[in-house]
Amino acid sequence: MGRPSCRGASALLLLLAAMACARPGDAPSPAPPPPPIVLITIEGLRRDVVGGLGGEPGWTPNLDRLVHDANWAGTAITPSSSLVPSLVSVLTGLRPWQHQMVSPGQRQLEAGLVPLAERLAALGYEARGYTDSVQLGAGHGWARGLKSYTALRRGNQAAADIASLADRRAFLWIHLTTPGAPYVRKPWMVAQLRPGDPPLPRRVDPARLEPYFDPAVDLPPALRDELKAMYRLNVIAADAMVGRLLQGLDKGPAAERALVVVTSVFGQEFGEHGQIAAGGNLGRYGIEVPLLVRLPRGLDGGIRLPRDQPVSLTRVFATLVEAAGGEVAPEVAPSLFRSVTTPLLSELYLAAGANEFSLVEGNAQLRWLARFADPRPGFYALRLEALRSEKDSPAREAFRRTMAELTGQWRQSPPLSGRVTPPEAWLERWTEGGVERFDDPDRARQMSARLRLAWGRFVGSERTPEQEAASRRP
Repeated sequence: MGRPSCRGASALLLLLAAMACARPGDAPSPAPPPPPIVLITIEGLRRDVVGGLGGEPGWTPNLDRLVHDANWAGTAITPSSSLVPSLVSVLTGLRPWQHQMVSPGQRQLEAGLVPLAERLAALGYEARGYTDSVQLGAGHGWARGLKSYTALRRGNQAAADIASLADRRAFLWIHLTTPGAPYVRKPWMVAQLRPGDPPLPRRVDPARLEPYFDPAVDLPPALRDELKAMYRLNVIAADAMVGRLLQGLDKGPAAERALVVVTSVFGQEFGEHGQIAAGGNLGRYGIEVPLLVRLPRGLDGGIRLPRDQPVSLTRVFATLVEAAGGEVAPEVAPSLFRSVTTPLLSELYLAAGANEFSLVEGNAQLRWLARFADPRPGFYALRLEALRSEKDSPAREAFRRTMAELTGQWRQSPPLSGRVTPPEAWLERWTEGGVERFDDPDRARQMSARLRLAWGRFVGSERTPEQEAASRRP
């Protein structure tokens, strides 16, 4: 990756260098002293369930307090609706195609890409991470730089680490899998049930959601009500965990010294776009998430972006690095300290024979579908049968063969252009009550052109995944 042209060694020089490198309209990067940093990332938390951001009151009292205390609280657009591509973008400041953690078989971050913990460790931070996610093991590269990477469980150790923060350079990253599926109903949650709620099971596993991942299968209204009630309980559980984690910090010596960021790395869908859960498309509820930033004293005037203006979640990386006194490469998304707008671009690759892209501008969203393989009507049924079958069953082997064939076609297809049919593009308007499709050919053409430009920035010419991989080899 390239490096910025201006450098600085001391706090003053860092500030002057940032000002010298700033583009028109940029605010200067914040000056040290570097604060302790707490980053909490969450799976499946939709923006519209946070009461402090306009959601139904009562679900998120702890997040609501943080909204009130935050220097910036509002909407972020995730770089993807799939866990790994989106989270790696948060931890690198790069879009999915830039970091290439985009396909099911790609699970190793390139050695030349520096994740957040490693960047902060180079600035003198002691970095620790906590999660219970089985998908986010330490051996994939994005945890490089962490001194420890341990199970979160009930959050006791993470909460103790946060409470012990003082003036030392420490970075704590906590990743919550709740409120994403599986949904659980624990005894303490019973008090949160409402009179109109349907009878709820103790647990809803992802396998129960799987039949409705197929866009051709309607989600029954009764099941939708049950799942939304279970989801609400798990939002309450995630909020309680955030409150527990931050309680010690707010009572400790670092209450005014720490930089705290809480966000979700993707949303959650309940049939609004014909699917369920996340990672099947780039509809509104999979990519619209809350972002809460509470700055330490001394930096509290550093973010001048209006709260009603959505931002790209990729900007978190540069925000934390600059707050720590560091610099970022030009191809990394700019920090929130810079009063510039950036394209709200999202990317999803290898989704049932197609790649999907999204560009959000105001209340309009352009969705772009590029097919690299012919539609397969039985794909979702085959996937469901494989998930329900034993490890070495014929059904799983058939699905593996199908995925291998699709992946092979994907590797030889231009990601934006596809190769089966011309890309399909359409517009959706985000309203207070949901989403509606609308026609505006001129705007669709203009946004399509801007989507191509945004995707191609720092990428160069459009190459197939196979060509892209070859270009990155030493």
